[in-house]
Amino acid sequence: MTNKRLIPKKASEWIVLLNDDPDNLSLQRDFQLWLESDVNHREDWEEVSHTWHLLGIVGSSLENRQVVSVKAPQLSLPVDKEFEEVRRASATAFGHLITKSGFARGLMRSAALLILFLVIGLSLPHFKYLGADFASNSSEISIVDLADGSRVILAPDTAINVEISNQERRVTILSGSAYFEVKKDKNHPFIVGKENVQTTVLGTAFVVDQQAEDIRVAVTEGLVQVNDLKDEAVSVQLRPGEQISFQEMRGYSLSKSPVGDIALWRSGYLKVHNQSLDAVVSQIDRYFNGHIFIQDADIGEKRLTGVFKLEQPRKSLRGIASLHGLEVTEISPWVIILSKK
Repeated sequence: MTNKRLIPKKASEWIVLLNDDPDNLSLQRDFQLWLESDVNHREDWEEVSHTWHLLGIVGSSLENRQVVSVKAPQLSLPVDKEFEEVRRASATAFGHLITKSGFARGLMRSAALLILFLVIGLSLPHFKYLGADFASNSSEISIVDLADGSRVILAPDTAINVEISNQERRVTILSGSAYFEVKKDKNHPFIVGKENVQTTVLGTAFVVDQQAEDIRVAVTEGLVQVNDLKDEAVSVQLRPGEQISFQEMRGYSLSKSPVGDIALWRSGYLKVHNQSLDAVVSQIDRYFNGHIFIQDADIGEKRLTGVFKLEQPRKSLRGIASLHGLEVTEISPWVIILSKK
């Protein structure tokens, strides 16, 4: 996955600093030096300040800092057509969203600040899990080769810890989903933990998925033992094509699916059957360089069946919206809101 437009992190930091202390002359001078030091800084500032002005975080006076004493030459640069379309439409779209929902200005400001924190900060895996041994970025799949010869394929926005000892091999999933190709070693069991769900194998291939509030274990090869550490009565063996899903407050369920459909995200696709819209969007969100918000809680309860191309999250989201009579509002290239029409 290439040519992804990344959030200009430094420009976003300036937004926070200047908005927090707008009368600090020393800070303003430092900002001007940064702005004038590189033509790319000005482009980053224009993109980010425009976005957060639409969200109500900064006023027009702060946004207009982009033109103060800037002597950088005008350059003819290639334009990302989709990005420019989003920028041109964002003001009208966001204004419509505010009118339709009837949110008060103060509430919108609070929500916007939350969006700023989520999109800029929590989109960075190393920010969320500073102590993680391995972490993947949003919209990218990573491959980790362990010291014992096993391989772990990390879905986007996934973080894990690994501990290999003389007694066992243990992987803890802190966030996201991972597919495991385990090297056989009868003397050193391979154990994967995700919250209260523990999966133990000797040699096999399987996936542990996080889908909204659910945790799923599915096997493509070999045999695994799955236990619920909060309920000793739950101890299940899974063979190829079998899977177990743990639903918060609803126990667990067993099902079967073709082996080729398991962890299909490795090939860039998401295949779902009667899954909640909330769970599907949460998986698509991992492949979007930003964040997708669902405005109305009852929308997330709708059921979906279909196949979605993960490398095209916008197209997949629009398809879902069209099917269920919903609306997709792009606040910026990094913020999408799914709501009722």
